[in-house]
Amino acid sequence: MLIAAAVFPIHQTGLQLRASALAPEVARLLGVRVSRMLTIGWMFSAASGAVAAVIIASGNFGLYPTNMNGIFVAGFIAAVVGGLESPLGAIAGGCSLD
Repeated sequence: MLIAAAVFPIHQTGLQLRASALAPEVARLLGVRVSRMLTIGWMFSAASGAVAAVIIASGNFGLYPTNMNGIFVAGFIAAVVGGLESPLGAIAGGCSLD
């Protein structure tokens, strides 16, 4: 996630993703395919969630519906403490939970 946070402000796809999320009408006028960017964003979030689930399931001796409850609560608290619009703030909020 740190790599993604570092690459998104620099890479063209990251800029298009942010533009599509913040102002889809303006992004369309600038030639960004907003529907494609939304699809890429959902694919990225699904892939990172799947990686997190595999990491958690490997430590808990199996995949159960309640494996991620504690992580979801901690992630929500970290996002609220660090700021809902700032990925680096959410990381800092997550570090403050320890």
